[in-house]
Amino acid sequence: MNDAVRSSIFQGHFGKSGNVPPPSDPITVTTMLVEVERIGFYEKNPRRTHNERYDDIKESIRQQGLDNPLPISRRPGATHYIIYKGGNTRLKVLKELWAETKDERFHKVRCEFHPFESDTDALLAHLRENDLRGNMTFIDKALAIREAKTQLEQETGGDLSLRKLAEALKARGFPVSAGMLSKLEYALSLHGLIPQVLAAGAGKDQMEKLRKLEKAALEVWKFHAFPEGSPSDDEGKTFRDVVFADALTATDNLGEEWHYDAVETAVIQQLGHALAGKTPTAKIQANLKLALDGHELKHSPPPTLPVSAPVVTPPATNQPGTSAANNWSGGWGQGDGEQATDNISIHFMESDDSLPYPTTLPEPQRDVIVPDGNWLTKLRTLRERNWENARLLARYVRNGEKSLTQLEVGFGFLVVDVFDTDWVYDLFLKTEHGDMDAALVLGHGHSLWWFLCQQSASFSSTTGTTGCPDTIRARYLPEQSVIDDPQMRLSVHPLMDPMNGHWLFWHYLPDNHFDKAVEIIRNTRQIHDLILTHGEGATVWEVSTA
Repeated sequence: MNDAVRSSIFQGHFGKSGNVPPPSDPITVTTMLVEVERIGFYEKNPRRTHNERYDDIKESIRQQGLDNPLPISRRPGATHYIIYKGGNTRLKVLKELWAETKDERFHKVRCEFHPFESDTDALLAHLRENDLRGNMTFIDKALAIREAKTQLEQETGGDLSLRKLAEALKARGFPVSAGMLSKLEYALSLHGLIPQVLAAGAGKDQMEKLRKLEKAALEVWKFHAFPEGSPSDDEGKTFRDVVFADALTATDNLGEEWHYDAVETAVIQQLGHALAGKTPTAKIQANLKLALDGHELKHSPPPTLPVSAPVVTPPATNQPGTSAANNWSGGWGQGDGEQATDNISIHFMESDDSLPYPTTLPEPQRDVIVPDGNWLTKLRTLRERNWENARLLARYVRNGEKSLTQLEVGFGFLVVDVFDTDWVYDLFLKTEHGDMDAALVLGHGHSLWWFLCQQSASFSSTTGTTGCPDTIRARYLPEQSVIDDPQMRLSVHPLMDPMNGHWLFWHYLPDNHFDKAVEIIRNTRQIHDLILTHGEGATVWEVSTA
């Protein structure tokens, strides 16, 4: 380098006297060779989590060397360089390889020198680089921006609002909205409660859900704990300490199994504890749902009214002189103009023995009836659609409809018996003789029966909250039904292996019947949500649409 060029590069510095770089440092971006021991890590690196690709990066550098020069800088008066904008991982790899191999390739490395401006700009340079690569967790970004905010406030001598912080960051080449800063700030407020969850990568979407949940839970807590008026500021702060914080902390050790629903469940439990057991869990859950949806919370449900028992609608039987063969188009049945597309209809039987139905019903019981409204109309429609779809699906089996009955409570229908045992036994014998078509049909029948039981919640639950209560089931079970005999039930419909049974069931369903099965699932979810939102704490078995 001649003297003229040298003098043009290494010239005097016209910045603040306290920021004058060492005389040997360039004032423009310059490429140079530097020994790795003279380069230090950037101590405020925004990326705090371990790089999962570290071993791959190390092996790549071992084989190929550096693809790009290391970005470095040097603070005024310092003797060592520092990584300037991303590169801490590569520097660590180079130091390890030099110590392990003493290969000169890993000793003197190509670097790109950047004049040092300020610690704030150095931090933002690292933040910008990591953000562009997309390999930084949400909480790491939040912690880095908090550090940048502190440094900017020291430079300006005043506090920065979110709007002013957004403007300052944008002016330094890191645009971020005030709305995003608010989400990052919220993540920081949860860092001490769920550090493992945040370190594992919980991001913007989860923060939005948790913030909404905290706001809704606070509303529910105020509603039930202070019915006469609003709590004081101190009492409001207590909510996070005694409810939300404990609920979040309880879920932090779930690891990869952590999900929002677990937090919501924990919040409901903590609300129950905080309200000293005076408010039923069902009421807390219902009001939390209302608050999350932006609806007004409600106190007690209206008084129950006596209603008649739901009507049993026995399936239609064949007219005299006709056979089941005339009523079936094969495959998955008929009745809606659909033609079968598979080859398994050959296993349907001709007889039409119907299951007996009770001729009398118990005395009407008192069910909860909520004053009529649009939601009840929708609830009635969902139940009717479930019944129609279940009947159509059950036509896969000879007399399959006879194992179902319609309900005006619950999810619209109930499985009241096993499928036709003669049909099952005939297919079993054919299967034993190597008939693979019969085996497929039988497996489909078992899977269908269990699917309908699950979606109708036909069996009473151990928790008493979801399954059909025994008092309701007793009204509709045929006298000769064996559904309540576990041994007999499993001998007719054994539990299917997920891969060899249910997998074949879902993958071989004709499209039109697959759509019906999916609609039943969707309707069942909507029925549950409607009653949770509008049912005043009642269960699906207490809200009738008769």
